[in-house]
Amino acid sequence: MGRKYKVISADGHVETPPDVFVKYVPERWKDRAPRLIHLPEGGEGWLIEGQPLLRNGQNIAGRDKVKFSGGTYFNADGSPAEGAGPAEQRLREQDLDGIDAEVLFPPVFASRFLEGIKDPDVYRSMIRAYNTFLAHDYCSVAPDRLIGNAVTPITDIDHAVEELEFVAEAGLPSVAFYNFPNGSPYADPVDDRFWEKSLELGLKLAPHFGFGAGQAPPQSAAKGTSDSPWASALVQRAGSHSPVYCMA
Repeated sequence: MGRKYKVISADGHVETPPDVFVKYVPERWKDRAPRLIHLPEGGEGWLIEGQPLLRNGQNIAGRDKVKFSGGTYFNADGSPAEGAGPAEQRLREQDLDGIDAEVLFPPVFASRFLEGIKDPDVYRSMIRAYNTFLAHDYCSVAPDRLIGNAVTPITDIDHAVEELEFVAEAGLPSVAFYNFPNGSPYADPVDDRFWEKSLELGLKLAPHFGFGAGQAPPQSAAKGTSDSPWASALVQRAGSHSPVYCMA
């Protein structure tokens, strides 16, 4: 009989320093991988190709006060901070919080920010490295409690489908994505290959908050909504929130 769940957190994040997955990046591209640097004013920041310095802050949240800068993965004695340790620590924290399991999204800085790496092979190697770490080093400790969402690349529909196959073979149950599988903010018929493959492999789909178009394109009021992407048209009069696609 499987585990009986009472409380499942549906939006956790695996917040760890990049070195835990960078070790899986091929040697020839390791010098282009994300790096953690210690800041003189306290805390750390990520250096990622194509991005400004990304300072740790509210991405690391334990029981202390929320910080917008100066966040750290480490306690004063060098041990992992709450929410920033290995899988075994995460399970102890789940017990303290009264949580049976978590659906875990990638680190904030290891999803959209990796898209700044413009060489598609290098970028994809980072995605594969994170998914390898997630499957082999993290979720494998307790797959019924650590429900990991893999990351899919945005470079090409073939690459996205290929990563689905790797993820399924690695034993991860679901994937997160932030744009459509074709890599753009809008749906395309080629996305059907991704949806079909996910059904074939039994993978769940877990976009974080929303995905796709995050801002309505500028247009003349005289044009109405006839030439607008349907998501933009749908929410045009619903308020000031930018349109996003969501899955129920």
